[in-house]
Amino acid sequence: MREPVTTWTRVADVCYWIFATRARDLTESTARRSALVVAPHPDDETFGCAATILRKRAAGTRVTICVVSDGGAFPTGDMSRDDIVTLRDRNMHEACRRLGVPDDDLLLLGYPDSELSTLVDPVTNTLSTIIAELDPDEIYIPSSIDWHPDHVAVYAASLRAVAQSKSSASLYTYPVWFWSSGAWMAPGMSLVRRKLSLSGIIVAAAGQLRPRKVRTNNYREAKRDVMEVFRWELESDYDFFEKWHLRSEELFFLTSVNPRART
Repeated sequence: MREPVTTWTRVADVCYWIFATRARDLTESTARRSALVVAPHPDDETFGCAATILRKRAAGTRVTICVVSDGGAFPTGDMSRDDIVTLRDRNMHEACRRLGVPDDDLLLLGYPDSELSTLVDPVTNTLSTIIAELDPDEIYIPSSIDWHPDHVAVYAASLRAVAQSKSSASLYTYPVWFWSSGAWMAPGMSLVRRKLSLSGIIVAAAGQLRPRKVRTNNYREAKRDVMEVFRWELESDYDFFEKWHLRSEELFFLTSVNPRART
Protein backbone atom coordinates (compact mmCIF):
# COMPACT_ATOMS: atom_id res chain seq x y z
CA MET A 1 0.00 0.00 0.00
CA ARG A 2 2.83 2.40 0.71
CA GLU A 3 3.99 2.76 -2.89
CA PRO A 4 0.55 3.60 -4.44
CA VAL A 5 -0.03 6.21 -1.70
CA THR A 6 3.38 7.73 -2.39
CA THR A 7 2.72 7.71 -6.12
CA TRP A 8 -0.70 9.27 -5.61
CA THR A 9 0.71 12.03 -3.40
CA ARG A 10 3.35 12.90 -5.98
CA VAL A 11 0.84 12.98 -8.82
CA ALA A 12 -1.72 14.98 -6.82
CA ASP A 13 0.91 17.55 -5.82
CA VAL A 14 1.90 18.07 -9.46
CA CYS A 15 -1.73 18.30 -10.55
CA TYR A 16 -2.48 20.85 -7.83
CA TRP A 17 0.38 22.96 -9.16
CA ILE A 18 -1.00 22.66 -12.71
CA PHE A 19 -4.48 23.67 -11.57
CA ALA A 20 -3.14 26.64 -9.60
CA THR A 21 -0.97 27.75 -12.51
CA ARG A 22 -3.80 27.47 -15.04
CA ALA A 23 -6.43 29.04 -12.77
CA ARG A 24 -7.93 32.42 -13.56
CA ASP A 25 -7.48 34.70 -10.54
CA LEU A 26 -10.82 35.87 -9.09
CA THR A 27 -9.37 37.45 -5.96
CA GLU A 28 -10.22 41.06 -6.75
CA SER A 29 -13.52 40.51 -8.54
CA THR A 30 -15.07 38.06 -6.07
CA ALA A 31 -14.80 40.21 -2.95
CA ARG A 32 -17.88 42.31 -3.74
CA ARG A 33 -20.00 39.56 -5.31
CA SER A 34 -22.69 38.08 -3.06
CA ALA A 35 -22.55 34.32 -2.62
CA LEU A 36 -24.47 31.25 -1.58
CA VAL A 37 -22.24 28.45 -0.30
CA VAL A 38 -23.93 25.03 -0.27
CA ALA A 39 -22.33 22.46 2.06
CA PRO A 40 -23.32 18.80 2.41
CA HIS A 41 -22.18 18.72 6.07
CA PRO A 42 -21.24 21.25 8.74
CA ASP A 43 -17.54 21.91 7.94
CA ASP A 44 -17.35 21.49 4.14
CA GLU A 45 -17.88 25.21 3.55
CA THR A 46 -14.91 25.93 5.81
CA PHE A 47 -12.43 23.57 4.16
CA GLY A 48 -13.46 24.58 0.66
CA CYS A 49 -14.30 28.27 0.90
CA ALA A 50 -13.38 29.87 4.24
CA ALA A 51 -10.78 32.34 2.93
CA THR A 52 -13.12 33.40 0.12
CA ILE A 53 -15.96 33.88 2.61
CA LEU A 54 -13.68 35.89 4.92
CA ARG A 55 -12.56 38.08 2.03
CA LYS A 56 -16.15 38.78 1.02
CA ARG A 57 -17.27 39.55 4.55
CA ALA A 58 -14.31 41.91 5.05
CA ALA A 59 -15.65 43.85 2.05
CA GLY A 60 -19.15 43.90 3.57
CA THR A 61 -20.50 41.47 1.00
CA ARG A 62 -23.35 39.15 1.91
CA VAL A 63 -22.58 35.43 2.12
CA THR A 64 -25.25 32.84 2.89
CA ILE A 65 -24.16 29.38 4.02
CA CYS A 66 -26.62 26.55 3.46
CA VAL A 67 -25.79 23.26 5.21
CA VAL A 68 -27.89 20.48 3.72
CA SER A 69 -27.49 17.60 6.20
CA ASP A 70 -27.74 17.55 9.99
CA GLY A 71 -24.28 15.98 10.37
CA GLY A 72 -25.74 13.34 12.66
CA ALA A 73 -24.10 10.29 11.09
CA PHE A 74 -20.62 11.24 12.18
CA PRO A 75 -19.06 8.44 14.29
CA THR A 76 -18.18 9.83 17.71
CA GLY A 77 -18.03 6.91 20.12
CA ASP A 78 -20.89 6.74 22.59
CA MET A 79 -22.64 10.02 21.71
CA SER A 80 -26.27 9.75 20.60
CA ARG A 81 -27.31 11.00 17.18
CA ASP A 82 -29.28 13.87 18.77
CA ASP A 83 -26.21 14.91 20.78
CA ILE A 84 -24.04 14.80 17.65
CA VAL A 85 -26.52 16.99 15.76
CA THR A 86 -26.66 19.46 18.65
CA LEU A 87 -22.88 19.62 18.89
CA ARG A 88 -22.37 20.05 15.15
CA ASP A 89 -25.04 22.77 15.03
CA ARG A 90 -23.26 24.60 17.83
CA ASN A 91 -19.91 24.26 16.08
CA MET A 92 -21.42 25.50 12.82
CA HIS A 93 -22.70 28.63 14.53
CA GLU A 94 -19.24 29.18 16.05
CA ALA A 95 -17.60 28.72 12.65
CA CYS A 96 -19.95 31.31 11.18
CA ARG A 97 -19.11 33.70 14.00
CA ARG A 98 -15.42 33.36 13.11
CA LEU A 99 -16.23 33.75 9.41
CA GLY A 100 -18.23 36.90 10.08
CA VAL A 101 -21.44 35.37 8.75
CA PRO A 102 -24.48 36.36 10.87
CA ASP A 103 -26.90 33.71 12.12
CA ASP A 104 -29.61 35.03 9.78
CA ASP A 105 -27.39 34.01 6.85
CA LEU A 106 -26.86 30.44 8.09
CA LEU A 107 -29.44 27.98 6.77
CA LEU A 108 -29.46 24.52 8.39
CA LEU A 109 -31.74 22.34 6.27
CA GLY A 110 -31.47 19.31 8.57
CA TYR A 111 -31.76 16.52 6.03
CA PRO A 112 -30.44 13.20 7.43
CA ASP A 113 -26.70 12.81 7.09
CA SER A 114 -25.54 9.97 4.80
CA GLU A 115 -29.00 9.65 3.21
CA LEU A 116 -28.83 12.53 0.72
CA SER A 117 -28.45 10.24 -2.29
CA THR A 118 -32.09 9.19 -1.69
CA LEU A 119 -33.27 12.78 -1.23
CA VAL A 120 -32.03 14.54 -4.36
CA ASP A 121 -35.54 15.66 -5.42
CA PRO A 122 -36.56 17.36 -2.15
CA VAL A 123 -33.09 18.89 -1.73
CA THR A 124 -33.32 20.23 -5.29
CA ASN A 125 -36.68 21.86 -4.60
CA THR A 126 -35.48 23.42 -1.35
CA LEU A 127 -32.29 24.78 -2.92
CA SER A 128 -34.21 26.10 -5.92
CA THR A 129 -36.43 28.16 -3.61
CA ILE A 130 -33.43 29.48 -1.68
CA ILE A 131 -31.55 30.43 -4.85
CA ALA A 132 -34.60 32.21 -6.30
CA GLU A 133 -35.09 34.20 -3.08
CA LEU A 134 -31.43 35.17 -2.61
CA ASP A 135 -30.46 35.71 -6.28
CA PRO A 136 -26.72 35.56 -5.41
CA ASP A 137 -23.96 36.62 -7.79
CA GLU A 138 -22.03 33.40 -7.10
CA ILE A 139 -22.95 29.90 -5.93
CA TYR A 140 -20.38 27.48 -4.51
CA ILE A 141 -21.23 23.76 -4.41
CA PRO A 142 -19.24 20.59 -3.61
CA SER A 143 -17.29 18.88 -6.36
CA SER A 144 -18.75 15.82 -8.07
CA ILE A 145 -15.26 14.31 -7.74
CA ASP A 146 -15.53 13.84 -3.97
CA TRP A 147 -15.77 10.26 -2.76
CA HIS A 148 -18.59 10.95 -0.28
CA PRO A 149 -22.05 10.11 -1.71
CA ASP A 150 -23.60 13.08 0.13
CA HIS A 151 -21.24 15.41 -1.73
CA VAL A 152 -22.15 13.86 -5.08
CA ALA A 153 -25.87 14.09 -4.24
CA VAL A 154 -25.64 17.76 -3.24
CA TYR A 155 -23.70 18.50 -6.41
CA ALA A 156 -26.46 16.92 -8.51
CA ALA A 157 -29.24 18.63 -6.59
CA SER A 158 -27.49 21.99 -6.83
CA LEU A 159 -27.08 21.77 -10.60
CA ARG A 160 -30.76 20.99 -10.97
CA ALA A 161 -31.74 23.75 -8.55
CA VAL A 162 -29.71 26.37 -10.41
CA ALA A 163 -31.38 25.41 -13.69
CA GLN A 164 -34.82 25.18 -12.06
CA SER A 165 -34.51 28.62 -10.46
CA LYS A 166 -33.25 30.14 -13.73
CA SER A 167 -30.34 31.64 -11.79
CA SER A 168 -27.75 33.69 -13.64
CA ALA A 169 -25.17 33.22 -10.88
CA SER A 170 -21.62 32.13 -11.58
CA LEU A 171 -21.45 28.52 -10.41
CA TYR A 172 -18.28 27.07 -8.90
CA THR A 173 -17.50 23.67 -7.41
CA TYR A 174 -15.09 23.49 -4.50
CA PRO A 175 -12.92 20.43 -3.79
CA VAL A 176 -12.91 18.81 -0.36
CA TRP A 177 -12.06 15.09 -0.70
CA PHE A 178 -11.10 15.69 -4.34
CA TRP A 179 -7.40 15.43 -3.37
CA SER A 180 -7.72 12.02 -1.70
CA SER A 181 -6.83 8.87 -3.61
CA GLY A 182 -10.27 7.49 -2.74
CA ALA A 183 -11.93 10.13 -4.91
CA TRP A 184 -10.17 8.67 -7.94
CA MET A 185 -9.27 5.09 -7.03
CA ALA A 186 -11.69 2.61 -5.46
CA PRO A 187 -10.28 0.10 -2.93
CA GLY A 188 -9.06 -3.13 -4.51
CA MET A 189 -8.43 -1.67 -7.95
CA SER A 190 -6.00 -3.51 -10.15
CA LEU A 191 -2.68 -1.88 -10.95
CA VAL A 192 -3.86 -1.13 -14.50
CA ARG A 193 -7.04 0.58 -13.29
CA ARG A 194 -5.04 2.52 -10.69
CA LYS A 195 -2.81 3.87 -13.44
CA LEU A 196 -5.88 4.81 -15.50
CA SER A 197 -7.33 6.60 -12.46
CA LEU A 198 -4.08 8.49 -11.97
CA SER A 199 -4.27 9.55 -15.60
CA GLY A 200 -7.79 10.84 -14.91
CA ILE A 201 -6.66 13.58 -12.56
CA ILE A 202 -3.77 14.41 -14.90
CA VAL A 203 -6.21 14.90 -17.80
CA ALA A 204 -8.47 17.01 -15.55
CA ALA A 205 -5.52 19.16 -14.52
CA ALA A 206 -4.27 19.55 -18.07
CA GLY A 207 -7.48 20.90 -19.51
CA GLN A 208 -10.70 19.11 -18.67
CA LEU A 209 -11.66 21.28 -15.68
CA ARG A 210 -11.76 25.09 -15.64
CA PRO A 211 -9.91 26.15 -12.49
CA ARG A 212 -10.34 29.47 -10.73
CA LYS A 213 -8.50 30.67 -7.63
CA VAL A 214 -8.89 33.14 -4.80
CA ARG A 215 -5.69 34.05 -2.99
CA THR A 216 -5.62 33.39 0.75
CA ASN A 217 -3.06 36.08 1.60
CA ASN A 218 -4.09 37.86 4.83
CA TYR A 219 -6.80 35.24 5.41
CA ARG A 220 -4.87 32.00 5.73
CA GLU A 221 -4.43 32.11 9.50
CA ALA A 222 -8.03 33.24 9.93
CA LYS A 223 -9.09 30.19 7.91
CA ARG A 224 -6.93 27.99 10.15
CA ASP A 225 -8.77 29.47 13.14
CA VAL A 226 -12.14 28.51 11.65
CA MET A 227 -10.89 25.01 10.81
CA GLU A 228 -9.94 24.53 14.46
CA VAL A 229 -13.65 24.51 15.32
CA PHE A 230 -13.91 21.17 13.55
CA ARG A 231 -10.62 19.60 14.65
CA TRP A 232 -12.31 17.28 17.19
CA GLU A 233 -14.36 15.51 14.51
CA LEU A 234 -11.63 15.14 11.90
CA GLU A 235 -8.57 14.62 14.04
CA SER A 236 -7.48 11.51 12.14
CA ASP A 237 -7.69 13.36 8.81
CA TYR A 238 -6.48 16.75 9.97
CA ASP A 239 -3.09 16.49 8.26
CA PHE A 240 -4.93 15.95 4.97
CA PHE A 241 -6.99 19.12 5.44
CA GLU A 242 -4.00 21.21 6.44
CA LYS A 243 -2.03 19.99 3.42
CA TRP A 244 -4.69 20.59 0.79
CA HIS A 245 -6.84 23.37 2.24
CA LEU A 246 -4.36 25.73 3.87
CA ARG A 247 -2.48 26.88 0.78
CA SER A 248 -1.76 30.20 -0.87
CA GLU A 249 -5.04 29.99 -2.79
CA GLU A 250 -8.43 28.32 -2.69
CA LEU A 251 -9.21 26.47 -5.90
CA PHE A 252 -12.61 26.29 -7.56
CA PHE A 253 -13.89 24.92 -10.85
CA LEU A 254 -16.25 26.92 -13.05
CA THR A 255 -19.36 24.94 -13.92
CA SER A 256 -21.90 25.82 -16.62
CA VAL A 257 -25.59 24.98 -16.29
CA ASN A 258 -27.24 27.49 -18.58
CA PRO A 259 -26.33 30.41 -20.87
CA ARG A 260 -27.57 33.00 -18.35
CA ALA A 261 -24.49 32.65 -16.17
CA ARG A 262 -22.90 36.03 -15.43
CA THR A 263 -19.34 34.80 -16.04
